[in-house]
Amino acid sequence: MSARMRRKVAAMCLVTALALTACGASDEPVTTIDWSKTEPLSGQVSDGTVRITASASGGAFPLATVEEPDVPAEGYAVIGEVRYEDVAGRAFLEMWSEFPDGGRYFSRTLAAEGPQAWMSGSSDWRRFELPFFLEGGPAPERIMVGIVLPGAGNVDLGRLELLPLGSAKGAWWSDRTGGLIGGIGGGLI
Repeated sequence: MSARMRRKVAAMCLVTALALTACGASDEPVTTIDWSKTEPLSGQVSDGTVRITASASGGAFPLATVEEPDVPAEGYAVIGEVRYEDVAGRAFLEMWSEFPDGGRYFSRTLAAEGPQAWMSGSSDWRRFELPFFLEGGPAPERIMVGIVLPGAGNVDLGRLELLPLGSAKGAWWSDRTGGLIGGIGGGLI
């Protein structure tokens, strides 16, 4: 590779890094729920995590409510990390969204695998996400997060983040950032 080509590649990498840094600020959390600062509605807090312990009869355990969230028109997601032990059946995390017209809708971790997988048995810390697609509709008045256990088990939940949907999908960058990087890269080439 010639010295001129190496300089172009280095310049392209620098511009890409700057673009990612500049555009990443728009993907900041709308709200962060840190259990060392926010009292959960259920469970006990220890070392910044909340622990839910269910008996054989299980139950629904509300954790947090976000009033009047400032979410984008595309949608939003609650993300975080969860670990669990000795969970009987298929437990799940859920997010309820309440809207100005009285509508109530939920997202639940009911997939067989991935960040939207249910909880059963035991697992070390893993990422979860609860997305909600607004598709240009009105923002919710309230978002509530909780855990449902059909039987006995222990669930530990780390801090939660309410994010704009584009930043919660696990993509390296948003569509806007990807377009910017593609335009700059194409111009350099």
